[in-house]
This record gives sequence, C-alpha cells and structure tokens, in this order.
Amino acid sequence: MDASLIFSIFVVIIMIFLAYWGTKWISLRYKHISNGKYIKVLERTIISQDKHLVLIQLGEKVYLLGVTGQNVETICTLDKDDLHEFKNTESTPDFNTIFRDLVKKQIPFIKKQIPLIKKQIPFLKNRNSDKSKENDEL
Repeated sequence: MDASLIFSIFVVIIMIFLAYWGTKWISLRYKHISNGKYIKVLERTIISQDKHLVLIQLGEKVYLLGVTGQNVETICTLDKDDLHEFKNTESTPDFNTIFRDLVKKQIPFIKKQIPLIKKQIPFLKNRNSDKSKENDEL
C-alpha cells in the first residue's frame, strides 16, 4: 500500500476518535451545567419548534414551565411527593417485531404462490431456449 493512503486512513481514524471523545466530553460538561446544586431539570418535552415544557425540581417543589422563544411561564407547582412516573403500558414495537409479524402474515400467500411459480418455470425455460435458437440463426 501507498504510505499516503495509510497516513490518510490513520488520520480519519484519529478524527473519528476525537469527534467521539469531544461529544462525550461536551455532553458530560453540559449535564453538569444544566443541573446545579439547587435546581434540577427533571424532564423536557418539545411541543413545537420553539415551544417546550420543562419539569424543574427546586428543593421539595416541582415546577412545570411552559417555555417559548420570548416567554417562560409557570403552569403549575407540585410537591415532590405528588410527582409519579408514568408507566408506559403501550410499548412501541421495534423494527424486528414489526418485520417478523409482516413476514408471518405473508407466508400463507407465498406458500400458495409456489405451485404457480413452479408451473411457469418450464414455460420460461422453453421461452428462453426459443430466443437462444433465434439468436443462433441470426
């Protein structure tokens, strides 16, 4: 291999490593900045492009804030004990589960089509052999 190619591959690997390490460092640093000693951001939910809801814990109180580009408004105040985690009863199936279910639904249809396909294969073979004979004659 050419030395410049090896050097280029090495530089790309180093750049990927530095990008990975840099993003990890920034995320850890942002995490420490966003959660102070007295205020903790529990959750953020985006409603639209510039509007979101923020759940903030300040001591024993929890505040639900509505945040827009120009305004921050307190929607309600709760005690820490009043806050309960939502149990996600409807789990969203992953891609593998959806794909497997779709394939299972199609298997009876595919099994019905196999005899029809087998019947057409000799016809296709004969058709291809007829074309090859025509090409030989030309």
